[in-house]
Amino acid sequence: MILQRLREATTEYMNCFENGLSVAQLAQDPLRYIQHLTGLYCFYSTAEPVLGRWRQELGAHRLEKTDWLLDDLLELGVCADELKSLAQLGRSIPINSLAEAYGCLYAMENETHGGRFMRDHLLHSNLGLPCRYFEGYGELSRDRWFAFVTALEQFSASHQEDAAIINAAVATYRQMVHCVRNDRALAA
Repeated sequence: MILQRLREATTEYMNCFENGLSVAQLAQDPLRYIQHLTGLYCFYSTAEPVLGRWRQELGAHRLEKTDWLLDDLLELGVCADELKSLAQLGRSIPINSLAEAYGCLYAMENETHGGRFMRDHLLHSNLGLPCRYFEGYGELSRDRWFAFVTALEQFSASHQEDAAIINAAVATYRQMVHCVRNDRALAA
């Protein structure tokens, strides 16, 4: 089953991404929160346009995270011109097939699904930090995660490209970690 193989292949990178993320610290420190969102923006602003080639197959609603991050960052007072220049710093992930697109989207959707946990902490902080990105798909988050997993499983069953899916998921997590950590290093 592709989902189990993806979990096994990406656990190290997912943990690396999440270990640098202290939920309590982000919920209480607006500067760290801005830095984290900026790193994610840098990643998504380069990844989503690449995935746009398969918008119909993947679902257009899955490629809106850059806009969610932009909403949060603008509400936090980050200058739009600054964000445009940051988007140009991001490195695009080489995605050349639908199988690779599914792998990339696995990492992105997995983080979106897990972001609801972060949203709960943000809502309980007294800082009133915007959390559109961590809201994900709202009440539809669970259903959309299961719909994605079903589509991924069906694609995997009908194509012999699991290695490409897994390699792209690993590369995506690596790039996410790089963008978030690189942004923290620049801001420190």
